[in-house]
Amino acid sequence: MFGQLLLAALMTVTSPDGKNTLTVDRTADGSLTYAVARRGEPLLDAAPIAINIKGLPLQPPSSPVYGTADFSAETPYYPKRSRIELPANTGTLPLGKISLKAVATNQGVAFRWELPADGLKEVLSETFHFAPHGNPELLIGGYLAKTRDFFYHGGYQELHHRLRAKDVEHTRINFLPVTLLGKKNVLCFTDVDTDNYPNIELLTTAPGSGIFEGRLRGALRAPKNRRAFCDGRRDVFRLCRGSEEPWLTRTAAASSPWRVFMLADGVSGLYANDLAEGLATPPHGDFSWVKPGDSTWEWLTGWRLDGAPFKPGVHTDFYKYQIDFAARFGISYITLDEGWCVNRDVFRVVPALNLPEVIRYGKSKGVGVILWMDSARLIGCADRVFDLYGKMGAAGFKIDFVEHNDAHAMRFMYDTAEKAARRHLLINWHGVAKPAGLQRTWPNVVAFEGIVGMEHMRWEKPAFDMARNDLRMPFVRLPAGVADYQTCPMRNVPYRFYRPGWNNLLAQGTRAHHSALALLCDTNFRILADSVGAYEREPDYTRFVASLPLHFDSTDCDPRSAPDRQIIVRKTAGSTVWIGGLSGRKAQTLAVPLDFLSPGTYTATVLRDSPVSDTLAADYILETRSVTAAETLKLPCAPDGGFLVRLVPDVKKH
Repeated sequence: MFGQLLLAALMTVTSPDGKNTLTVDRTADGSLTYAVARRGEPLLDAAPIAINIKGLPLQPPSSPVYGTADFSAETPYYPKRSRIELPANTGTLPLGKISLKAVATNQGVAFRWELPADGLKEVLSETFHFAPHGNPELLIGGYLAKTRDFFYHGGYQELHHRLRAKDVEHTRINFLPVTLLGKKNVLCFTDVDTDNYPNIELLTTAPGSGIFEGRLRGALRAPKNRRAFCDGRRDVFRLCRGSEEPWLTRTAAASSPWRVFMLADGVSGLYANDLAEGLATPPHGDFSWVKPGDSTWEWLTGWRLDGAPFKPGVHTDFYKYQIDFAARFGISYITLDEGWCVNRDVFRVVPALNLPEVIRYGKSKGVGVILWMDSARLIGCADRVFDLYGKMGAAGFKIDFVEHNDAHAMRFMYDTAEKAARRHLLINWHGVAKPAGLQRTWPNVVAFEGIVGMEHMRWEKPAFDMARNDLRMPFVRLPAGVADYQTCPMRNVPYRFYRPGWNNLLAQGTRAHHSALALLCDTNFRILADSVGAYEREPDYTRFVASLPLHFDSTDCDPRSAPDRQIIVRKTAGSTVWIGGLSGRKAQTLAVPLDFLSPGTYTATVLRDSPVSDTLAADYILETRSVTAAETLKLPCAPDGGFLVRLVPDVKKH
């Protein structure tokens, strides 16, 4: 395929359980290749890899050095579980002053280039190919461009397509992660630790080849007109697009990012996979001040507020009302989206809003205030912004419109996270690529977008099938890390009834479907996407979803889960168990055996589809019942339906 391989592999690293294998080899012309297999099934065929660093050429390989490592750790800021278990076997292939480091764990394999620790390295290029064995189905998201050299800039919010590798269009710019559905095993590929290093985009090598080359963009040149560069995102890309440096990065780092291949028997093992989180650089310092929580969000519904004693809008009374609502329902934050400052200038608050008073009032009620801002407004003045609003008492920022993934963008995100952490400020990144370890290194980064979230229901055409995407993204986007999906919309419709509405948003899928997504989407910052007036009209529903934790001791995914058909997830927090499930386009009954429960009785609070949810998707049943480990919950689901269950052990009376 890429040249004839020699008979003996240069290096083979196998996981402790013997199932996962990463093989490094070379062709007759000396080119290095890698291949990935699980339980003897080849998933990725041998494909070339290389790195080109100015003044540091790759030398002929020496004998590999094998060893072990343990990436296990307590993970207090990781939503899926409180501890990761990740022992590994390792192999290091010396190539002169550069080495190739490979690790194999029971949850997958990875490799990276290890570089000299001293001095600044100029990385000119990196060769990477992704060669699925045979012609498997892929779950893959990207942008269909007119030409292959198109410089993508956008929110990295594309539907995940399900298609054969050879059917991927030649001009489609594919973003990570990408999931490969093998005959017996599955693989999810992403990258981790991309500080000051571009993300990989995948493009097919030729029409119908089914093989992908990794494209890493050269760093964007900053324009000479620095003021125009800071004026906003559109000016940034008008001035920078197509103007790339001849290098990928100039870095003092001692390694490149990890190329990570999560492996499992089925997609349920990808949802619960910890490899990407475990390989990320651990936190810098004490983050005990970071408080995960839910937040209100006024932008999606156009600042609508039913029954208020004033006209809703961007003013002090409106946000005090939001704070009062949040305090009543145990919601930790409110988010002030675009509109609180004049023309996105964060140093000019709109006259009708007394922001210091809103922040003070929120603190008195135990509710933090998150402020939206355009990322371009931070360039050259992040310290000034964070000092101003940190001293004012803001809880953090929702930073939007980064919209590119070169080395400068990645360094900007790491620098911003560090500067915010010094002021104890949270960051929710929007308009960005998927997470790549930043959220572990700097736990004050509580969420990432890089996902098709609820805001798309404002403007997408009727054929836009977000409900189906909800049964794909858990197996391709979520393994990369935390997501701000924007959950629990209240105006629910069947897919066939969906129409876009800017301030009257209609969400595809049933109310129970979207309630389950609040559990499925791992995050440290959960947005409640509808108006507080809508939630106030249904207080029992609101109290139930607001009681949903964000951090769990353990996470499991039912092995019957499958893209487009169903997913069932179980998470534990102390002695309480939460179970959520989504159904596909056809009505079905999902069965949940409770044999994992300890002896005794439990009170089950069940939110499920009603008999009319197939047409009145906002209708649901919220009920309680007593259950034991001997029972099986049988939950009828409407098309694009679901359920959310809370199980609490009954206290024995003495």
